[in-house]
Amino acid sequence: LMSAEEVRENMKKRLRERMKQLFTRETPWEKLDGRGRARRLLRDFYKKRMRKASNLRARTAREAIFEGDAARALVPDCRVALLCDEVADPELAQRVMQARQLGRIDGFLYASVTEAYLTAALEAL
Repeated sequence: LMSAEEVRENMKKRLRERMKQLFTRETPWEKLDGRGRARRLLRDFYKKRMRKASNLRARTAREAIFEGDAARALVPDCRVALLCDEVADPELAQRVMQARQLGRIDGFLYASVTEAYLTAALEAL
């Protein structure tokens, strides 16, 4: 059996691999039309802006919500979702749910969901 921390790290690793796959299937620049080139430039611009936001490390739900606000200030079209453990901290899960109801975040997921569900939910954002 794996510990909760090992499960989280495993899920993070697999999600990173899937996110990399989304950006590796690119059409060469020379074969893009004007609209495709514009989209590529915008995507690269947003990726650079998100790198600045990716250095944020929240320790509490409140900090995570504020960091989501900071990420949205850098990239207005980004989606913010929080992962929380409803079994270990029901109060935290309640605060995260309230943040979703108030529109501060786009979604939340419980740590106890399966990897397939987590991946599907993130792709749906």
